[in-house]
Order: sequence, then structure tokens, then C-alpha cells
Amino acid sequence: GEMQSYRFSNLLGATYKGGSLQFTPDGNTLLSPVGNRVNCVDLVQGRCSTLPPETVEDIRVFDLSPDGRLLLCVDVAGRGLLINFIRGSVLHRMNFKAVVHAAKWSPDSQWLAIGGGRKLSFWRAPCIRVGWQFVMHKQLLGHHDDITDVSWAPNSLYVATCSKDMTVRLYAVGSRFQAVSLCEHRSPVRGAFFSADLHDVYTVSRNGALVTMRYELKVQPKDSKTA
Repeated sequence: GEMQSYRFSNLLGATYKGGSLQFTPDGNTLLSPVGNRVNCVDLVQGRCSTLPPETVEDIRVFDLSPDGRLLLCVDVAGRGLLINFIRGSVLHRMNFKAVVHAAKWSPDSQWLAIGGGRKLSFWRAPCIRVGWQFVMHKQLLGHHDDITDVSWAPNSLYVATCSKDMTVRLYAVGSRFQAVSLCEHRSPVRGAFFSADLHDVYTVSRNGALVTMRYELKVQPKDSKTA
């Protein structure tokens, strides 16, 4: 099969103990958490380094913005660290005051979606104009248990959230859209993924079930319902 064409190349870095894994936009570096710091494996040069900034406790989630500039790290207590990824320096510290299981930058790097407990919050991307502070756009409810994953649509307008309550919900950054429940699984949902044309959402639950949903987005006034 195809796997026979792959050969083991190199073993780099510290022992992997779980947590997020992410490639840099150019695909040349693999990022992973090591305690309260982020490990960077250069896959081209075969070298490994660790960013200097440290969170207070072990990192639970992290995400590098698609433009490769900003790295957000959130520890197990919900304390966030905004890092200039190129320089490896701290820009801002933030306490989200909740256990954060999911954090994701929008594809255009302009927004940040945070799943803290049962709540989803949208934040404007920090910038030098506001002193790199986090500015909340809005916070939304809907799930009955912790949010475990957030996934952005390619157009940076919609977010699908997965939860331990075994449901997937669809939210929007804008106000003229009422959040809707897309589907229910029989076990906690682990991930949701938009198709490139926005017509389908694929969801995967802990028991291995894969559900494909086809839908049509209709943006309507705030007080109306979405069909």
C-alpha cells in the first residue's frame, strides 16, 4: 500500500506527552507542547528548539495564527500567553477565567475563537494599536457541557463547535445569525471540519462515528430563526 513508501527519517525533541500538534504555515516546522513551553522541530534542518516564554502551568491548548505571526498558549488553569512567534517574545498575558479546551485563530488571522467551559467567545486579534490586549467581541451559550473543539469555516465567518454534550453547533462572528444545532452523536464529539465550498460539515465522535451534514447558510435578522 501507500504506507510502504514512507520511511522513518529522524527522531527529534522531547518525549511527546499529548496535547496539540501544529505545523507552521510553510509546513517546515512542527510545534508541540512540552510542559509549560512550546517545542519547535525544524523538519528541514533536523533540529529542535524550545521557545523561551513559559506559561504558569502546563499548556493545554495552543494555536499559531495562519499568517505565522502570533502564537496563543493557554495553560490548564485558563491563563493565556500571546507570543510573537518570530521573535519568541511575550506580547501579552490574559486570564480567560475558565478551563479552555479549544482555541483557534480564524483563517484570515483577524479573529480568535475560544471554547471556555460551555461558552464560546469571539475575540478580535490583538494588535499593537491596543497594546496587544485581548478585546472580546461577544460571548455565546448553547452547549450543556464543555466545548472540546472549535473549527472555522474557510471564509472566517462561521465556527462549528463540538462538545461533551454530544452535539455540534454552528455560530457566526456577525450578529445577523442565530446559532443552530447541526447534529447529535451518541458519544462526545471530538472534531468538526468544513468543506472548502461550505456546503458540508464533517464531524467525528469519540466512538469513531463520522457524520456528514449538508446545509445551506441563510443570514437573517437577529430576531428571526434560521431554516
